[in-house]
Parts: sequence; structure tokens; C-alpha cells
Amino acid sequence: MEERLSDAQAKQYFSSHQGLSSSVKRTIYNKISLSVSHKVKLINHQIRQYQHSITKVVNQKITQAFMRPYQIAMPLVWLMLVVVFVFEKRSSKNINKSKII
Repeated sequence: MEERLSDAQAKQYFSSHQGLSSSVKRTIYNKISLSVSHKVKLINHQIRQYQHSITKVVNQKITQAFMRPYQIAMPLVWLMLVVVFVFEKRSSKNINKSKII
């Protein structure tokens, strides 16, 4: 019922205001256009801010995802290098002693 009433009211309003001059229509159009463009600029600014923050977080997460395996593996690599050099020195000393005897 309310929907029909509002439709009827809208039709009545438009029928009574059809005789507006073009300068009044232009003024109304300009005000509405200015308001809409202002709102669009605000929304675009918010979207750019969200996009920037999302991009920043994604880049941090991707970098972290690729660096994590290397961070875990690096201590093991150093440990293996120490072990290799320690055993290499011991084995070379044993070889030299056996050649002397």
C-alpha cells in the first residue's frame, strides 16, 4: 500500500514540476552533479588507500614466505660447513701420519 502511495506521490510531484525552466533544471543538475562527483572522489580515495595497504601487506607476506625456508636452512648449512672442515682436517692429518710411518 505504501509503495503505491509513494509511486502516486512521485507521479504527482513530477507532473506538477514538469514546467520548470531550463535554467532551474540546469542548476539542479549542476548541484547534483557536484555532489555526486565529490562522493565519487571520496570513495576513490578510500579505495586507493585500501589498495595501498593491501598491496603492502601482500608484498610483506610474499617476501616472508620466500625468506622463511632460507632462514630455517641457513643454520644447518653453517653447521654442515663446520663439520666438513673439521673432519677434512682430521682426515688429512691421519693420511699424512700414515705416509710418514
